[in-house]
Amino acid sequence: NGPGVVMTNGDLTISGNSTIGPDVKIISGGNLTVSGNVTIGSSVENYSIIYCKNNLNLGSNTTFYGVLIGRGSSSIFSNANLYGASYLESQTVSMSNTSVVGSLVSKYSLVMDGASSITKGNLPDIFGTNIGFNPSVLPGSHLEY
Repeated sequence: NGPGVVMTNGDLTISGNSTIGPDVKIISGGNLTVSGNVTIGSSVENYSIIYCKNNLNLGSNTTFYGVLIGRGSSSIFSNANLYGASYLESQTVSMSNTSVVGSLVSKYSLVMDGASSITKGNLPDIFGTNIGFNPSVLPGSHLEY
């Protein structure tokens, strides 16, 4: 449970019926894999932040509430539920059997199957936070790392 930060320079795997509470920042300098009935955050109002520098893979009954930033070459979502805002700079963005409620912004293209959906919804209140989005990288923000 938050507040807190999980930060790694290398790969990070979260799996096996894990629950990560709100106000936790997950920063991966390598690949990030989340699978196996994992819940991160508890609502759009009580959210977490994921920043992944390399490849991102959310699948196998993952539920995420918050702000997700993916900068690697690949972002894969399979059997996942995302609530909030996602910003992806990945050249490959793929969704299968995944539901997004909120907003998904992809720098390149998005491939999604017929079992996936994107629905307008509430977004986390990020005003005044140090999340940072290119080209406006704020000092102390996750993109600065």
